[in-house]
Amino acid sequence: MSSAPIVTEHALLRYLERAKGIDLENLRREILTEKNIETINLLQSCKIPIGEGLSMIVRNRTIVSIAGK
Repeated sequence: MSSAPIVTEHALLRYLERAKGIDLENLRREILTEKNIETINLLQSCKIPIGEGLSMIVRNRTIVSIAGK
C-alpha cells in the first residue's frame, strides 16, 4: 500500500487533549457563553460571530463548525 493511513477527527482531538495538554472542556466553555447559548436556543440554526474573524455555524442547536479566516 502506498497511501498514508487515515487519522480520524476523534484521534486528533484525543492527541491534542492528551499529548499537547489542550483542555477541551475549557474550549467548550469559551464557545458556549451564556449569550451564545441564548442565541442558539432562540434561533436554532444560525451563524454567530465569535471574534478574531471567526463565526460558529449552528444547525438545529448543534455547533457544526467554526468558519472564518
